[in-house]
Amino acid sequence: MRALLSGEPHAVQLPCEAYTVQVAGRRLELGAVVAFHPEAAVEPDSARAARTALDAGRGDGAEVAVRPADGGRFRLMLQRSLTGSEPVPAPLELPNFPEPR
Repeated sequence: MRALLSGEPHAVQLPCEAYTVQVAGRRLELGAVVAFHPEAAVEPDSARAARTALDAGRGDGAEVAVRPADGGRFRLMLQRSLTGSEPVPAPLELPNFPEPR
């Protein structure tokens, strides 16, 4: 945790047990997902506040904002589709659509 709060980018995996998206005005319940990115960092202000809370022994429940360091987006993978310990993104290969970073 302290390494992630250092401000340096790290690979992160963030599990979420119930994820829902809205498509064309309808809710699509995906279920359990893992959001991941190979280089994400905690925003400096929230990292500072979380380090202060940890140092004071009050880190439980502290919230931090984590964002991809390259300005990209997190990728989501259904937990039930994980085949190994590390998620590997598959290219979308959509015509005239740039691959997400």
